[in-house]
Amino acid sequence: MPATPTFPPGFIYGQRAVELLSYANENNFAIPLLTVNTTSAINAALEAAAAAGSPIALQFDVGGAAFFAGAGLTDADHHASTVGAVAGALYVHTMAKAYGVPVLLGTDGVTSETRSWLDGLLQAGADFYHQRGFPLFTWHRVDMSDLPFEENLATTKAFLRQTSSMHMHLVVSLGTAAQMESRAEEPVDEIDDLPSPVVFARGFEELHSVSPDFVFSPVPRQLSPEQRQHILTLLPTIIKNAQEYIRVKFNLSDALPLLFTSFIQRDTHAEDVQSAIQHGAVVLNVDQVVHDALWEGVGTFVSEHADKTGDVEDIDNHFTNPARWMRAGEKALITRMARIFEVAGAVSRL
Repeated sequence: MPATPTFPPGFIYGQRAVELLSYANENNFAIPLLTVNTTSAINAALEAAAAAGSPIALQFDVGGAAFFAGAGLTDADHHASTVGAVAGALYVHTMAKAYGVPVLLGTDGVTSETRSWLDGLLQAGADFYHQRGFPLFTWHRVDMSDLPFEENLATTKAFLRQTSSMHMHLVVSLGTAAQMESRAEEPVDEIDDLPSPVVFARGFEELHSVSPDFVFSPVPRQLSPEQRQHILTLLPTIIKNAQEYIRVKFNLSDALPLLFTSFIQRDTHAEDVQSAIQHGAVVLNVDQVVHDALWEGVGTFVSEHADKTGDVEDIDNHFTNPARWMRAGEKALITRMARIFEVAGAVSRL
């Protein structure tokens, strides 16, 4: 059996990120991805990953990044969300090493409406890169699927040129077959509501002409709840069909030429997760499964102490101390994440 590759603890980017994603792909596991907006969520996720012996992926979205900066800071022109994402990235860089966990770090939710946020992040990232010689983030995710398909593709290629110049990846959503055919506003067949192999092939060919440093996200944001649920239900099939189509079309020797992110919901069966992983899903977004874990832990703690009275003689150990109730939330998140690492097949991978 070949030796397990060694990935240094801390922030992972560039060629090391390629190696880590390839390692997951070759060994049939996925790296859990969690959207974070507080230091408690970051710390709990890192603690859970350390306990599982697994790498982890963390990301900020535009709202969470603004919250990380503080609600008192204006987000005009995405100022707070840019500053918050940068501050959060630096925090993750530091704490990932402290916890001894390899961490992939990204941003999510960049659409045509929040493009100025990505512009700000790329400028801040370029400044950081020129000063330090490495990037702030492993990847940014873009989803311009509200634009006409060819404009979406051209815009995405321009972003890929920028990110690849800083040894970063781009996570890409290109839309559905209907959007590719400029029929997104028309009644279409059910199959046209899906990201088809033709969509991925077109994206693969165009993006690969710029850089190989991209990963596909098969779930565009510009969907109705019904369309999104339909795609999530069929994710393993969508990924499998895309891999087979592209391998044949471009005469590739690799059985899994594409790398994908995938998603897990509360009602997702473990076998569906494993099927997606077997067909090339290397990153597993777990937000829907754990989004209420911190609240659940804090809420349980508060309810257990709500009727307690008495003098506060030891303020450090009193239940109103934020360190007590926030830690209860962290423990709930850690417990929830432990099961996810098992489902993703990511336990003891370091």
